[in-house]
Amino acid sequence: MFTIFFRAFLMIAPGILLAMYLLTDNLEAADQVTLATSKPFMCVVFGIYEAILFKIWVMPYLADRIVKFLYGDQGSLDESMERILQDIREGRKDEALKALEAYTADYPRHLTGWTERANLLRDGFKRPQDAVKVLEEAVAHISGKEDKALLLYRMARIYELSLDNTADAQKTYRLIAEQYPRTAYGREALAHISE
Repeated sequence: MFTIFFRAFLMIAPGILLAMYLLTDNLEAADQVTLATSKPFMCVVFGIYEAILFKIWVMPYLADRIVKFLYGDQGSLDESMERILQDIREGRKDEALKALEAYTADYPRHLTGWTERANLLRDGFKRPQDAVKVLEEAVAHISGKEDKALLLYRMARIYELSLDNTADAQKTYRLIAEQYPRTAYGREALAHISE
């Protein structure tokens, strides 16, 4: 809370001082020449100062708020997910899988946990059937249409490419095309439906 007030002070105080400086008209004639030449310079300096503060503090804050508004808490990865992804990159698959199971239990609405868990099961452990079960469970927890379509599409791709189960893949593609036709994955599913 103190940080917010401190940042607000750093942004507002120079503006107040500059406004007081620019509005001061009761100076002697000799000082008017100096004041007239320094006003534009002070405005430029203040503008650069405010632009730097805006770029450093305001823009990242606004971007974070917009991402949270549009995507909820899924927009950015937290520290625990970063550690899990680091474990996967470094080959610690067993620890990563346990951590992903705990993560999806704690944060069932986070899409990243489900997709990473399914990817690890499919690619890292060569257990595509378990990956499909994880994606089925994820569909029950995720609420966005685009996100549900993504999960179903990944499920269909696993059926088709990893399990050689064309019937279930086609059934899932049809489900995506019927329930989520206006999503990117709904349109992509149409291309995979065989006549």
